[in-house]
Amino acid sequence: MKDVVEKPGIFLPPVDGYKADKTMGLTRSALPISETPSSIGVVTRDAIRDTLSLSQNDAFEQTSGISRGNLAFGRSESFNIRGFNMGGANNASSIRQNGLAADSLFSMDRALIERYEVIKGPASISGGASSPGGLVNRVTKSPQKSNFATSEFQAGSFSLLRGVMDANGVLPQNENMRGRLIFAVEDGGNFVDQVDVRQYTVAPSLEMSLFGGAGTLLLTGHYQKFDGSSYIGFPFMDNGKYPDIPRTRNFGGGSKNGAKTDFDGQNYELHYNHDFVNNLKLSVGGKYSKSDLTDKSIYGYNFGSSIPSSGLSYVYSGLRKIDIETYAGEAFLSKEFEALGQQQEVLVGVDYRHQKDDFLLGYTYPPLGTDNIFNPANNFQAPPDEVLEAAAGNPRSSTLIQTGIFGQLVARPIPRLTFVGAARYDWADVTNTNTITNAELDKDYTKLTGRVGATYELLPGMRIYGGFSQSFQVNIFSTTVNGSLLPPETGENYEVGAKFDLLDNRLRITTALYRSYRRNVSTTDPANPAFQIAVGEQRHQGVEFDVNGSPLPGLNVIGAFTYYDAEITKDNDTANEGSTPNQIPKSYVGRIFATYELQSGLLQGLGFGGGVYFQNGFELQIPNNVKTEGYQRVDAVVFYRPPKKAYDFAINVRNLLDATYIESPGTPIAYNQFGSPVSVFGTLRVNFSPDLDWKFW
Repeated sequence: MKDVVEKPGIFLPPVDGYKADKTMGLTRSALPISETPSSIGVVTRDAIRDTLSLSQNDAFEQTSGISRGNLAFGRSESFNIRGFNMGGANNASSIRQNGLAADSLFSMDRALIERYEVIKGPASISGGASSPGGLVNRVTKSPQKSNFATSEFQAGSFSLLRGVMDANGVLPQNENMRGRLIFAVEDGGNFVDQVDVRQYTVAPSLEMSLFGGAGTLLLTGHYQKFDGSSYIGFPFMDNGKYPDIPRTRNFGGGSKNGAKTDFDGQNYELHYNHDFVNNLKLSVGGKYSKSDLTDKSIYGYNFGSSIPSSGLSYVYSGLRKIDIETYAGEAFLSKEFEALGQQQEVLVGVDYRHQKDDFLLGYTYPPLGTDNIFNPANNFQAPPDEVLEAAAGNPRSSTLIQTGIFGQLVARPIPRLTFVGAARYDWADVTNTNTITNAELDKDYTKLTGRVGATYELLPGMRIYGGFSQSFQVNIFSTTVNGSLLPPETGENYEVGAKFDLLDNRLRITTALYRSYRRNVSTTDPANPAFQIAVGEQRHQGVEFDVNGSPLPGLNVIGAFTYYDAEITKDNDTANEGSTPNQIPKSYVGRIFATYELQSGLLQGLGFGGGVYFQNGFELQIPNNVKTEGYQRVDAVVFYRPPKKAYDFAINVRNLLDATYIESPGTPIAYNQFGSPVSVFGTLRVNFSPDLDWKFW
């Protein structure tokens, strides 16, 4: 049985399969993806399910342009878009949730995710300050217009146990009010020794149709609690290779030695849409969120060098306390009208974000001692919190207040040609306070950014496009020797590509060729190494290829490939110029995945599939002289989803050939982590509905 797919009132309808035709929160327009003059990827609910994407970064493998980043911040899940670092605990501008600003301190439980939308290239029109790499919008599940309930149980390798309940209800005799409640609980599943995982999430939502259906109000909320631990990783050997140790080894001891991670996250949103006469539409959204993280770790760190052949490494303990509180809102009016015999659209709006970030990082210095990574005693205990708090060098509180006004025009001057032009003006105020000395830095920024592009339909379903876009990103942390914050980073992107919707719109192929510039990058002040100056510049260019859809009944395919050519073009240290920025793939990364489901006969609903994820390795430092090895990871799935049955089940195998590789890149002296060994997971889902058959055949 497939999930209910009735169109909700606020969000776009759920998508069956791996291909989506529209985005919700990144372009703010009803413009189809095929007519949008930029590369956009959508990771659908079915793609997340079939690939068993256990994390946010797993899901991002399904689209080009994205690669994994360093996970030293645990489930913050740092990632890169087009080689620009996004996400992670200190990046406040790369993630949107249902179109509104969100923090990326902790990855959201996958049970709540309807889809991920990824716009590649500068996207300041979509919510203010952002990286030249792009933005990710996570769309959560919302109420539907039918009664249903599902229960899901999952078990697998490394003692994973997980349960999900998803119930949707429509008020009797009144479809104008509907609600949904999702509850998820998870225990275990991390392959590294002594890394505890205990998490539960609850997410209610309520949707109401108002004013005879002209207006729709949606209220959503979720609370997520994590009580476990995380693993930072290990240094490389002095020969530039990872140490020959079991992938399950926790060098430092983990939870039994005092490693502990606590996270509390809550998020509440209001969305209202109203359709006036003459195709005039109002959209209003607002949110409040609060994320609190306390993370104590024990880890190997070799300051200034890698691990010698003897295997001895220093062991440290660190404590992070991060609290992020966000208020955000937006309102915009859009109108579609006919002119020149074609459909046109104009949009104007305003958005606001107030984000406060309290950050404390305390660590042991000198180290706790030394241990041998090949035969660790793991006998160091993490110091008490108050000891590590007292060692914090620069605890600070930062506040970003940003207001933007924006406008967008979608014009079709002649048949088959679509022009998109957008601009926004931002006011941003940044305050950075040392919470020990109360020393305060304050900086105001204003910036005008724009975007122009066009698509042209050469043949039915075949479009070419080109565009130019700008971005800016405020600097919250880096300071000059005179005590002022650095000016904002700026970005530019030039892009051309083609989009093909084939086989009666069942399959889409997208290609993109881009060149992006990142300027005012923070670099070390050569005269004062404890401070920074904004003279750095990077040039990123590459080719992207995506294929998504169902070329044949029962066959679903995903293909994603990116070739990167990223280079530091300007730096205080000329030895760094020409290097690839660290912790991104050196040249290429890609994913191929497909499933096939029998469409008739006694075994109708039986399916199987698999694929491979591959990349060429990460650079670990600048100048480039240490790089991880490239790798290929093979995955497989077998499932049974019989029509009109009350149940379905699946078995997923990750890393089928048990390849050994570095999945989370750090530096030669710390923070590297292996990918998982071969692992198997089984999922059983039961659908509660009186019209479904409980018989096995």
